[in-house]
Amino acid sequence: MFPQFFTQFFKTAAQGNTAYGILNSIEVFLEAIMMAIVPWIMKKIGVRKTMLVGVTIMFLRIGLCGLVISPVGISIVKLFHAPETAIFALAMFRYLTLHFDTRLSATMYMVVGQIAGQIGQIIFSTPLGMLHDHIGYRATFLVISVIVICAAIYAFIILRKDNQEVNGQPLERE
Repeated sequence: MFPQFFTQFFKTAAQGNTAYGILNSIEVFLEAIMMAIVPWIMKKIGVRKTMLVGVTIMFLRIGLCGLVISPVGISIVKLFHAPETAIFALAMFRYLTLHFDTRLSATMYMVVGQIAGQIGQIIFSTPLGMLHDHIGYRATFLVISVIVICAAIYAFIILRKDNQEVNGQPLERE
């Protein structure tokens, strides 16, 4: 949905597609940088808090898509995806190795992170597509951001703190 939305900010679809390609390249580079920074963040603020930062970035990224009206603004918002992706990839895996038997962590990551994400896409794609058809891109992004903030509140309640029920590999403190 986002690539089509993004191209609307440009005079032609070709200009939008070119800009999107360049932006995606920049984002991949930033993701690589963030993969080096996120472990340091997790050490400083903890795994749970890092995951909550990630969901906050997701909320802002999606919500701002419904509010920003300029090509530069939407390009900056798109780049929020770089830290978000790195945070979720690394913090989710570390959360699982912290709270669960490490022999199961890779399997759980695949089931929880990957398969559940795919199932979520299957479940939400049709209703959100229908919603987009009725209310447009901007309002749909705002609805999705409300869903994300509800998930964030749930995560805040349900995610174990870093020192609770450590059944895996404990955190190393400096």
